[in-house]
Amino acid sequence: MCFTDRPEGLPSHWLARPIEFWDSTDRRTIDWIGANLDKLFPGQQNVTWFDPSSPESTSTGSRRWFGDHSLLDSRASSNAKTSPSEDGVPPTTVIVPVHNAPESVRRCLGSVLATLRAQDRLVIVDDGSDELTAELCRSFADSQSAVLLRHEHALGFSAAVNAGVLSDSNPYVVVLNSDTEVPKGWIPTLISHLTRHPEAAAVGPISGAARFQSVPYLTDNDEGRNALPVGVDLEWLNLFVRLWSSGIAPVRVPLLNGFCLGIRRTVVDEIGGFDAQAFPRGYGEENDWCIRARSAGHDLLVATDVYVAHSKGQSFQEQEATILKRAGTRILIERYGEEVLNHMLTAMRYPAALVGLRADLQALWSTLER
Repeated sequence: MCFTDRPEGLPSHWLARPIEFWDSTDRRTIDWIGANLDKLFPGQQNVTWFDPSSPESTSTGSRRWFGDHSLLDSRASSNAKTSPSEDGVPPTTVIVPVHNAPESVRRCLGSVLATLRAQDRLVIVDDGSDELTAELCRSFADSQSAVLLRHEHALGFSAAVNAGVLSDSNPYVVVLNSDTEVPKGWIPTLISHLTRHPEAAAVGPISGAARFQSVPYLTDNDEGRNALPVGVDLEWLNLFVRLWSSGIAPVRVPLLNGFCLGIRRTVVDEIGGFDAQAFPRGYGEENDWCIRARSAGHDLLVATDVYVAHSKGQSFQEQEATILKRAGTRILIERYGEEVLNHMLTAMRYPAALVGLRADLQALWSTLER
């Protein structure tokens, strides 16, 4: 039950497992999927949407199930306790470094505050922003009991992240760019991959603008973005990739994109944070950290079951960003060698799970855009 032929090693029936969703899944998303099964799965006869209000779902209480109904009854009880978003994930600190771009910051912080669990903490690091953005950060922090760190003069992205990490002691942190928006359930789903894989130092989600973590198409340059089809929003797409990823392990990769990075604190204690001297303003700092983490024997993971929206580069003008990228790349080549870096970049392109997800999303996009 899939859109296209899948690479070897991936499930041939990726919706053959019932999926449990968090109870806060919004009504609009539920209704949309129920009304559009024929578009999502053209020609498939055994796909059923089990809504809480329908008789079929009474035994599952408030849970919502979506899957191949010929297998639902036999697997529902065993799968109800194994969803990647099942809580029990330890307290997590979300660190949002901010430098200007107030509208992007407003959307980002709003989405984070709407999705934090009671045990989580938000740390906003205002790195020398203008007064409009600084006031926005103060307002959010005062009204939402978030922690605000303020640098009167910009010290740079890497220093801002390091300050945020040092301000708290939770066992997991997420470094989140201020030009992102996050969906419901993203923290426990993302961090659960670290709790299940103790050898992993960090985990990142997929996005429409995250280079090798991009779907449905790779974005081979830092300016590339995948636009969503009309009628598809962040919550819907995140729900889809959670469905698709049922039973699929996170992807081990040599590097991670720094737009959203879930990190195990003990690894920071072991190898240090971002190198703020070599990469003061970003662009290369996450690659350097990832290489150091892997050199220390840790894995890096991409979670295909979390989609985070990323608008990219809101804090820098294009010309300035280009200069920073070139400088960062030069330092990485000097430290690790061009051949090693090229090998890592090649390995990032074609992990089987990401290839399969991209193929299915490309087919879905084509269906929805007809």
